[in-house]
Amino acid sequence: MLFDLEAGPLAHQQVLRFLWQRYGQNNLTSSTAPQVMRFDEYARLAFENTFDRYKLWREFELSGKKYGGLCARIIRSGLNRGSVKLPEDTTPGVVMNYLFTPAMSPRDKLSLIKWNSRGIHSHLWNAMFLNNVRTSFGLMHYARRWQDRSLEERARAIWNLALVAPVRAGIFPSVFVGDEHHPNWAPGTRVWRYTTAYHTPDAAITGWWMLAIDRFLMKDRELFGERCAGLGDFYRRIQLPSGAIPTWIKVNKDSSAHIVSALKERA
Repeated sequence: MLFDLEAGPLAHQQVLRFLWQRYGQNNLTSSTAPQVMRFDEYARLAFENTFDRYKLWREFELSGKKYGGLCARIIRSGLNRGSVKLPEDTTPGVVMNYLFTPAMSPRDKLSLIKWNSRGIHSHLWNAMFLNNVRTSFGLMHYARRWQDRSLEERARAIWNLALVAPVRAGIFPSVFVGDEHHPNWAPGTRVWRYTTAYHTPDAAITGWWMLAIDRFLMKDRELFGERCAGLGDFYRRIQLPSGAIPTWIKVNKDSSAHIVSALKERA
């Protein structure tokens, strides 16, 4: 046990350093323990399944520039071998949201139905639990580690899409729901459901990974700095006297913010 009465707010770094020196460094460099394979082999297997086996990569061009991202794979009883019915299946409620949400056009809803029939959720997410910007960090890391041009191009396609997401008063949407002909976006999410209100945690986690990309991957120039600065200003404007950041915000046409009452004091 590590114990220090004088420990400051960054005391956890001493614990992490101890764990790394005692276990992590040796296991990473001298053996595969406790993993079955080395990390690079896990990564190669993950990319092979994602891009080749399940074909979850989606890409398109606009004005000669590539945009893209990873879709989600749908696993449900009857579609995938070995899958079983969930004890509390929320699928019907999610489907109803997709069919009736005002956050999607009828054209985009029809397109989603066609993709879903093949077991693929075609939308490109930058939300808390599915986030292409986060994934792009790993893609670019291994692209440079392996000198893999294909992975680098895919990472940059994700960055391009994140940079064209329309900004409203400083905040940007969570999910790309359209295509190259109709580039539409859903402002926010409620887990799998879409909402016309922006989800501040979705934007925050996306912004965090944008800053990580600028800090660790973009040595020559800043890519997302302006977008993240605008998001930070937006959070300061909507912050409540209690210090909380409301979870969902609707942005009016005049760029003023309307706070949704649900989970108002939870962030």
